[in-house]
Amino acid sequence: MKSCIFTIRIDSEEKTVGKLGTLDVPNNPLRLIPSFQSLPDGYILVIHWLSHGYLATTGQFCELDEPKPIVRQFTDHTRFPSINKMQIFNAPGDPTKDGVWH
Repeated sequence: MKSCIFTIRIDSEEKTVGKLGTLDVPNNPLRLIPSFQSLPDGYILVIHWLSHGYLATTGQFCELDEPKPIVRQFTDHTRFPSINKMQIFNAPGDPTKDGVWH
């Protein structure tokens, strides 16, 4: 049995509204998900932390759509061996009114 680390999204009423596991993206295992950002267009920006023997095994971050197919992926292992955080600052919405989730 393979283990699966996952990240959950919780709404303002503390209800789970989404779950993304390391084995949920077909043909692209997410080794460790240190951060993600829900985008206004409904996509999810997911960061892959590639360490502990997994450097250069997959893209460093990707944008996902439901039911979790990859829309876009960034891969540049030469300049960025591993990335563990990222945030899009110009995403529309007001974070003080739950308009932007990070």
